[in-house]
Amino acid sequence: MKQRLWVLMLALSGATLAGAADTPPPAAADANLRLGVAYLQQGNLAVAKEKLEKAQSLAPNNVEVLTALALLNSRLGENGKAEAYFQRALRISPRDPELANNYAVYLCDHGKPEEGVKRFEQAAGDPLYAAPWRAYTNAGVCLRAAKQDDAAAAQFHKALALRPRYAEAVYQLAALELAQKKATAAAQRIENFFVSNGAKPDMLLLGWLSMCEAKDRVGAVKMAHRLQELYPDAAETRTALKGCGNG
Repeated sequence: MKQRLWVLMLALSGATLAGAADTPPPAAADANLRLGVAYLQQGNLAVAKEKLEKAQSLAPNNVEVLTALALLNSRLGENGKAEAYFQRALRISPRDPELANNYAVYLCDHGKPEEGVKRFEQAAGDPLYAAPWRAYTNAGVCLRAAKQDDAAAAQFHKALALRPRYAEAVYQLAALELAQKKATAAAQRIENFFVSNGAKPDMLLLGWLSMCEAKDRVGAVKMAHRLQELYPDAAETRTALKGCGNG
C-alpha cells in the first residue's frame, strides 16, 4: 500500500503581499510565489528556490512566502533554515491556522509528534479555519507514524465527524483498521464511502485488500472488476486482478 502524503496547505488565492513602499508592486511578488510553489510541488527545487527567494526580496515579511521557503528548505535538508523561516512567520502571524498546520507537519516529520499534534489541534480549533478536518487528519497521520494508533484513530474520527465524506480521513482510518485486523470494518467503511463518492484507484485497492482479509471473496471480485472498469491500466488494477492471496 503506498505511503499517503500530508495534507499541506499553502493559501495562494487572493493573497495580499506586504512590501515596502518603494519595492516593485505586490503582483510581482505574488507571481514569483505562485511559480515557486508550483515548482516546489513538481519537485524542481532549484527553480523553486530561485522564485521563492525573489518573492521574499519583494515581500520580505509575507507569511506565505516565508512558509513556502520553510517547506522548501525542509525538502532540501536545511532544517535550521526551515525552522528559522517558520519561526519568523509565526512571529508575524501567531494564530494563522494554515501556518500552524504546515509547521506541525514539519514537527512531525522531525521527531516531535507531541508538539506537532498540539499545533494541528490549534489549527483545527480556530473558529476562522475553514477546513479543520484536514488538520485532524494530519494529526492522525502524525500519531500513527509515532505508533500511537488509538490516538490516531481518535483524530481520524474527529475529522469524519466534521466531514463524513472526506476521502483522506476515510482512507487513513480504513487503513488503520485493516492494520489492526479489523478488516470487516475497513471494508464496510470504504463501501459506504463509495455509495455517494467517486472511486480512486488507491481507495479501491484498499477496499479490495480489506475484503480479501475479511474473506469476502465476492466483494473482493466486485472491487477488482470495478478497478478494471474504471482504471484498466492502473498498477492497483493489476494487483487486484491477481486475486486474493496473490497481491
